[in-house]
Amino acid sequence: VQADVAAGRATAEQLCESPQALIVVPTRELCTQVTNDLQTAGKVRNVRVLAVYGGRAYEPQVEALKKGVDIVVGTPGRLLDLAGQRKLDLSKVRALVLDEADEMLDLGFLPDVEKIITMLPAKRQTLLFSATMPGQVISLARRYMSQPTHIRAAAPDDTGATVANIEQHIFRAHSPDKVELVSRILQADGRGLTLVFCRTKRTAAKVADELESRGFASGAVHGDLGQGAREQALRAFRSGKVDVLVATDVAARGIDVDDITHVINYQ
Repeated sequence: VQADVAAGRATAEQLCESPQALIVVPTRELCTQVTNDLQTAGKVRNVRVLAVYGGRAYEPQVEALKKGVDIVVGTPGRLLDLAGQRKLDLSKVRALVLDEADEMLDLGFLPDVEKIITMLPAKRQTLLFSATMPGQVISLARRYMSQPTHIRAAAPDDTGATVANIEQHIFRAHSPDKVELVSRILQADGRGLTLVFCRTKRTAAKVADELESRGFASGAVHGDLGQGAREQALRAFRSGKVDVLVATDVAARGIDVDDITHVINYQ
């Protein structure tokens, strides 16, 4: 970047206006989160980071690409759209990151991701991040990486599937009693921010409404809501204005919020 030229680490010829790194993420929420973190990390060196995802207008994204960016973070659909319209030039990408690769598989993004990979230079660094490593993710790594190294990030004494300091409880309940049961859990002593995961958009909307009618400060995040509403609910949750967030899987990997004390899997 420009700062490297100023410091004498690089020549002006090495600079380019097209993205040098591409980060592909499965959800819009994760896209904004990764972008914010990279902007914070690259602030001093003035690294230009751009988030591209659906549900938002094309024009500002295209404008920013014209001006020049160093890192693009995006969801597969919008990345393909922009690349297909020749608005996004991927020929100079030196590093590709596939974030939450297993989630990409679950959401059926694999064909899109493969299309994106074919647009990139053959000589590049490829990084895959994934909470779990199902067979398909491993075969993806074998297909697109040369001599990959598998790095496992876990505490040495932590052998379980979940972190050791998480206490788990299972409650069996009939469908009509579920919201009541959640309400009782939400009245627990010392409960902080709480995430409630539902399997469908409809259930998420219904549970959020029912909790609100019982007097809990609750918000919802699911695919049927507009992008603005999704972002607003997350902001309210981060700031603590809303302390119960009811969500579908769309938010499972896109929320990095401190002080969450309870996570409830509703279904």
